[in-house]
Amino acid sequence: MTVHFDCNFSELKKMQVGDSKGHGIGNPIDFAFTKDYKISKFIIGGSMFEELAEKIGLKKDDDPVVSLDLIKDIKGNKIILKDESKDLPHKLQTSSFSDKESLFSKYRNLPVFTKNGEKVGRVMDAVLHVDNGISFIIGDSAFVEFAEKIGLTPDVDFMFTPKEISKMDSKGIHLNETKEGLQELLNGIDINKALMSKQASKVASDQLMNMRYYYFPKYA
Repeated sequence: MTVHFDCNFSELKKMQVGDSKGHGIGNPIDFAFTKDYKISKFIIGGSMFEELAEKIGLKKDDDPVVSLDLIKDIKGNKIILKDESKDLPHKLQTSSFSDKESLFSKYRNLPVFTKNGEKVGRVMDAVLHVDNGISFIIGDSAFVEFAEKIGLTPDVDFMFTPKEISKMDSKGIHLNETKEGLQELLNGIDINKALMSKQASKVASDQLMNMRYYYFPKYA
């Protein structure tokens, strides 16, 4: 199964996962990827109450694991599986993951440093590409991210690909690229495309306003 669109994992997490019988299972809360940085599996979480119960030890952390070949279709905001939920493996089973797979949650919040040793932020999100490859989005502090979310500051982030990773150690992720060489995003879109789109929207808005003044002056 190939995810046939580029999307941020934070957006995919909002999608509902249903089994072959139409029963809802939950939402993607994590994903596994191979050593060549290809998506291999999704981990499906339950309700907020279930996830909280798992965190405080009242319930086993036995979230279902879905490999891409078990995905039948993606329609709208729903991911439809080929199997029933009772037949799915869960993440506590040793056979659920191979030693060649890593979980995105292990990367999330790791500090990211450029080739010059400059800290540019931390891993906040991932982009899932049409070929099942992934890239990582660098965010800022929790305060800055909150300010971006409520619109106080522009939502500007950086993105890096696996090829730009030099090494990983206890300090975080080290890149072989400078900050200036990283792809810059505005609201999750390449900043040049986003600015062009914003400019095009402004031009269209201005043109519409001019038309209203010309054709319908008493309503403008």
